[in-house]
Amino acid sequence: MIRNMGTNTNTKPIATFKIASVYAGTVVGAGFASGQEVLQFFSFFGVSSFLAVTLAAILFVFFGFIILDLGHRLKANSYREVIRHAGGRWVGKAIDAVITFFLFGAFTAMIAGAGAIFEEQFAAPYLLGSLVLAVSTLLTVMLGIRGVISVISYITPVLLVFIIGISVAT
Repeated sequence: MIRNMGTNTNTKPIATFKIASVYAGTVVGAGFASGQEVLQFFSFFGVSSFLAVTLAAILFVFFGFIILDLGHRLKANSYREVIRHAGGRWVGKAIDAVITFFLFGAFTAMIAGAGAIFEEQFAAPYLLGSLVLAVSTLLTVMLGIRGVISVISYITPVLLVFIIGISVAT
């Protein structure tokens, strides 16, 4: 078990499964492996692709452990503390700015994608799909870090089941 390192005096343990789900959902789901990337980077080379997937998984576990351990040792309440510790004051600020820029870009791309999916798959207005995602995101963020962790930790296993199902079907 890993304990929440926030300033809340009423801290409850966060299950290791939740941390793993959040990490996998964030790194793999949001930033690394949409279906197209997996198809292009890994499956293109056939059976030898399994070596690349295995290497990528090992590296994600290794670097994820380093970051999680550093955050735990620093008793960090935010990713900024870890970044500033690792990169120093000025480099840490620059990295934080880059992260913020890319998060904003990813968020706008996801909103656009949600609008497109609503329009294509449900014949609903593009704006409706974008608004549904924007409002859902806003509500999730308003739940605080525990809410975000809970939502991601529930969604990730569901996505994993769908990925395995689609893989088996194809």
